Amino acid sequence: MPATMMLKEIANYPVEDRIMMADAIIESLNGSNPEIDAAWSAVSRKRLGELRSGRVKGVPAATVLSRARSMCRS
Repeated sequence: MPATMMLKEIANYPVEDRIMMADAIIESLNGSNPEIDAAWSAVSRKRLGELRSGRVKGVPAATVLSRARSMCRS
């Protein structure tokens, strides 16, 4: 199946599935380092816990993207 057809189909998958697929593709390009993977896993678990507990507040994606675009223009 051509990549363009796969991308159209994948766009309909739940976001969690698309994240797993993207991670697998990136890993296939860069290889894996167990120490780095473990460190990132610890960081992401900590951040998720902070979000769920209300200790930190998330920033809407639209706000983040808007700020990033602004920074790229300047």
